[in-house]
Amino acid sequence: MSWFQGAQESARNEGYRDGKADALRELKSEQAREISNTRRACLEELLQEDPENIYYSSNDIRYFLACFYTADRNGDGRLTLKELCDIYKPKDEEAKKKLEADFEDAEVTGDQKINLAEFFILGLLGSDRKAGYKIARKVDE
Repeated sequence: MSWFQGAQESARNEGYRDGKADALRELKSEQAREISNTRRACLEELLQEDPENIYYSSNDIRYFLACFYTADRNGDGRLTLKELCDIYKPKDEEAKKKLEADFEDAEVTGDQKINLAEFFILGLLGSDRKAGYKIARKVDE
């Protein structure tokens, strides 16, 4: 191999490494934006004031978590709308549209998937608060 060929090979390898490093930096930046969007939306929901007499039973929480993990067929820790439809099986077009709307409310990163935080905090706590606490238990003092 001539010095010229060696230099070409070295330049190709260096360009590959630089390109790979740039791609990794971009991926980390994109992941950081997604985490930031999820974090912001979840914190906004968690900072909402709930009445003092509202509680969720451990069975409600377990059921909700079990639904998430059962729906996550590919095990990536994120749910698509299709995975949700597969587990909840909407009976009619109205139920499907409601599920789609709930999914869009909980999906804040723009990747068309929801993680456990989005599912639980935005999906359960947020949607139940907006619906007047239909799932929560109201305890009279």
